[in-house]
Amino acid sequence: MQGSSIALDRIAAQVWATEVIPRVRDAVVYMDSHMAEALHWNKGITWILDSGAVAVRELSFMEGSLDRAEEKAVFLVALPLVGTCWSQISAVVRASCFSCCTVITSCPASAHHIALYGAPPQPQQEFRTCFLHFEEQLLDWMGNMNLSAKVIYVPLALICVTPSFFLMPQFQDVFPTGPITQNANEKRSKELGALPRPLQTSIQSLVGSLYSLMKELDVRADIFSLGSMSNLIGEELERYARNLQKGRGVTLVLVDRTLDMAGALTSACDSMMDRVTRILPSFGRGHSVDVQVDMSPLCTTRSSPTGENAKSVAPGCLAQPNSAVAMDLLVTAKQKECLMELNRLLVEWGNRNGIRLDVGGRLTPQQLQKRVGQFRGASRNVLRGGLLQQVLGVAQALSDPNATKLQDQYGAEKLLLQNAVANGGSAMVQLLQNRESMGLSLEDAFVLLTFLYSLLGEKALGSDVDLLKAEIVQAIYQSSEGNALPQFLQGLLNKDEVLDESEVLEHVFKVLRGLGSSGDTVKHRLLLECSNLGAQPAVYKPLVQQLVQDMMRDDPVLQLEHHGGGLTDKLKAGFGFFRAATKPQPKDNPVVILFVVGGVTASEAKLVS
Repeated sequence: MQGSSIALDRIAAQVWATEVIPRVRDAVVYMDSHMAEALHWNKGITWILDSGAVAVRELSFMEGSLDRAEEKAVFLVALPLVGTCWSQISAVVRASCFSCCTVITSCPASAHHIALYGAPPQPQQEFRTCFLHFEEQLLDWMGNMNLSAKVIYVPLALICVTPSFFLMPQFQDVFPTGPITQNANEKRSKELGALPRPLQTSIQSLVGSLYSLMKELDVRADIFSLGSMSNLIGEELERYARNLQKGRGVTLVLVDRTLDMAGALTSACDSMMDRVTRILPSFGRGHSVDVQVDMSPLCTTRSSPTGENAKSVAPGCLAQPNSAVAMDLLVTAKQKECLMELNRLLVEWGNRNGIRLDVGGRLTPQQLQKRVGQFRGASRNVLRGGLLQQVLGVAQALSDPNATKLQDQYGAEKLLLQNAVANGGSAMVQLLQNRESMGLSLEDAFVLLTFLYSLLGEKALGSDVDLLKAEIVQAIYQSSEGNALPQFLQGLLNKDEVLDESEVLEHVFKVLRGLGSSGDTVKHRLLLECSNLGAQPAVYKPLVQQLVQDMMRDDPVLQLEHHGGGLTDKLKAGFGFFRAATKPQPKDNPVVILFVVGGVTASEAKLVS
């Protein structure tokens, strides 16, 4: 997320246009799921095909081709070229007749070095040497060392939902951990080398993407952090950013997701985009942001949604480069305003294409869906308008039965919060006992428990922890018998497909206490504001909102860690002993980029905007 005018959306498309598109002409393009999602949000697969690509295929062991007409291959991957990823490329190249291979990886050479040897390279010359090794292997698989093979690093992780809201789904596994990194040796726990190698690799790759973003924007960044993992990333990024001393100043604030898990778990969904993505099914395997929109209402031949023909209709989606205004409404507007503005855009789109819509009656999601249906039978160019898919997605989400369930969950969330503040955690026991009558699944109950714990800590468990544990075990066994076990617990099944009671409880409470310890490591205000007299209900105040307000103050409450820029800053700090030194503040720069390590919601982006 950003706080001022900066062309992030143009940067994302520009990187694809300059580094990827010129290389795909006459080539077979293979890509993994992360790159497929990044391309999906940057003009989509048609951009690749219209640029002269022969075909676009998923990278897998079974996608080799002996067609001699396919002489050129381009591989787009997000992971380091080791393990399964490199084995898949090997299988495809060995089973094909390529004379030219280009591998474009969104993982920098420093991350590759960690993946291979467990430590980043020291001399600058070693960065290119790392990729030369991969190029030699490619030529060996192609069977002729005189052919062409090239491995290059291009940061393609960035996707822009709106001009002021960006995501990097490639790094969804970079999630701040609680107890894992907090051990007896606290100093070592804050070092990159103390983390597991896959996490080190992902962090180094994230650092490379953020550094490349700053280079493309031609800015000089002042880096601040809040949280242990953000601090670690900030230190690594500052080492690279020392080279960027030109350009206008930008503030980059890194914050750990685990400092405020309530923002990610709440059912409030103040943004329409959050509501739609919570209700509609995911767009497909490997996609973590977009959703499927049923396009059958626009089909001339109607079919039952549950019929066999329904699957033959390709789904729509929210990512529409030609409908940026509607997407901005989904993120920033309130529900009523969003519906009214989408309806206005729909009427304008109809008038522009000679279609007069029936706009009578009260505006409801069902009415909006009917108006989209009036475009049925229009020309292909009209139907290709991204606005229709976005409006249809909103209408379907708000008409879905799960929309009511989401509201019920939010009601239960508020009630639990008030009871927990007043009476401790006994409300959680009652919820577990009555969850089926309330229409809540076991996963919903765990989400509510985690939501409370992230705000209240041990108080959320109540005075009788043993009773709460007993209710958790009982609920798990009931769900296990009904084949309704949450996915995160399925990994705890033993070889006989049976859950171990002690292991389940240990896992659940380890995660909860990890969240509590993450919050305790940072001096920030309690996320609940309560009246001393109990006259007013407890109010959850998101950490993102606190950060934005705090950055505008002269005496901020939140203690952000500033990552200085080398010798110059140290000299300034030294002179500060003899005279009053001005401590750098996030508000010193006209542009602020807030990056939540571990993911961010559209509702939080709305708070910033």
